[in-house]
Amino acid sequence: MMKIGEGGSNVLKLYVMRCLLNDFLKNYKKIADQELSLAQRFSNLIKVSAGYAKGYFKSSKIPKKNMPQPLYQHMSYVRKTQRRFNRMIIIKVIAEYQHYYCQIGINYLLKRPLQQIPKPETSFEQRQVLLGHCAQIAMLLSVMTVTCQRAAKDASPEAIELADEFCIRARDKISIFFLSIANHSRKRENTMNKRGENIMNGNFADTVEQNIFRMDLPNIKN
Repeated sequence: MMKIGEGGSNVLKLYVMRCLLNDFLKNYKKIADQELSLAQRFSNLIKVSAGYAKGYFKSSKIPKKNMPQPLYQHMSYVRKTQRRFNRMIIIKVIAEYQHYYCQIGINYLLKRPLQQIPKPETSFEQRQVLLGHCAQIAMLLSVMTVTCQRAAKDASPEAIELADEFCIRARDKISIFFLSIANHSRKRENTMNKRGENIMNGNFADTVEQNIFRMDLPNIKN
């Protein structure tokens, strides 16, 4: 029960996030398509914004029906967290485009080439730590939903208790991932990339290898 949904998740993280971002990328192409007229692009912008606004403010309550109280609370949490997750993705995507256009403005003023600036969808896909955390949240919410539905269908006290325990642990993990995302700023990301390059270049080798025992030490008897 505690391992449901894990399996090959490390391999599938980026694929899961790509599926989650498909709608955002499709909507962006509707707005940024140079072949459309300005009026059509503006109309698409209004439609996309209205759809996001509806999802942003829509209520997260679900009908209780005959679902046991612990499972109903977890399902309400899933709906509420799903809305929070979607809002966070929207904000992250908007921030990525703001960063992109700021870079264009700076490079234009400094007379630097604009072609080397990565497109927002490309740069966002390269933020693997952020996407990995987002993928974990999405998978945990999905598994919580399936677990609660299966336990509600079974309706036995044991199934409900196991589902409740799994969901409690999943909620703890989700809270940690949200906190990690909040602390993982672009500045922190750049710092990690630079330190990773330094590690691969062997800049820390002398520091790491100090005071390490040799493998050919003689046997010492008491």
